[in-house]
Amino acid sequence: MALSNSYGAINHGLHVLLFTSFALIFLPTGSERRQSTYRRATRILTVFWFAQALVLLPYTLSGIQKLYFSGLDALSPSALTRTALNRALDQLGDIPPALPFVVRWELLSYVMWLGLLYVQVTALLVVFRPRLHRLYGISLILFHLLSGWTLRIFNEYSIFLLGLFFLLSPLAPDRFSLSGTVRSLPLVGIPFRLMQRRQRSQRPQETDRVWLVYDGECPMCNNYAQYLRLQETVGEFVLVDARQGGPIVDEVRRLPHDLNDGMVVRIGDRHFVGHEALNVLALLSTDHGAFNKFNRLAFSSPLISRFTYPLMKAGRWVLLKLKGVAPISSDG
Repeated sequence: MALSNSYGAINHGLHVLLFTSFALIFLPTGSERRQSTYRRATRILTVFWFAQALVLLPYTLSGIQKLYFSGLDALSPSALTRTALNRALDQLGDIPPALPFVVRWELLSYVMWLGLLYVQVTALLVVFRPRLHRLYGISLILFHLLSGWTLRIFNEYSIFLLGLFFLLSPLAPDRFSLSGTVRSLPLVGIPFRLMQRRQRSQRPQETDRVWLVYDGECPMCNNYAQYLRLQETVGEFVLVDARQGGPIVDEVRRLPHDLNDGMVVRIGDRHFVGHEALNVLALLSTDHGAFNKFNRLAFSSPLISRFTYPLMKAGRWVLLKLKGVAPISSDG
């Protein structure tokens, strides 16, 4: 393959195929069958990882080259339009099918161009971030398809390798996690990773029992308490209806907090009230089920909980008024 494409010029489309073939030379051979299954599997995955790096290396080099030689022009809103038009002129007026779209919708094309630069420059980092294998595989395959429709540059070998080594990557996690994927993104994921570390630092220590004191007559509060799942993160999750009374309710009444102002969570000797209770429950909840995923996403941030909770309290007041239910008694 190398000899047949080395007379005066090298076929650019075969570079990645040659690099990947070189990596596969290091796969275990038949004479190494006596090795343990663990050693063979480790060797196979290492070679696979090496091949992934060789597949992504040209993309990162291409992205760096665009920024290095073009400078700020590479970030110009008309960069993709000018590139596509110059390519069409070089091909004696052969108009690619997607070129009119690029010229007409320049702003959308500009967003796509910036996304392409980001994916190309950061491509090599993805070999260290398995959560991004399938996302970058899909993104780069779309890049090749759009290049064919816009610039008449179509590389079927690269599409095949991206599908083989990234869409079918055995290193990628079985379950897709939107939050985990966002946190894994190079540069973009930094603030999300910092937020996660802050949330972990603010998360209460593990305990055997968590108490939730809520208004059992409020449909919204009642449904929230029933759908919440903490059994996998705490030893025991105890729901207490404030209207039924009891030792925990009496204890809460001694706090500088009115039960009509919101729910209370007790963990050990600590009490969390109102928006703090909502935030703590979100941090302790599991990722199983649509309700719990939404709960973690919506209220795991203290800032969001602080602004959201007054709306929930107002909704509770309206529901109790519609039901004709009196407020919770302060004296039991």
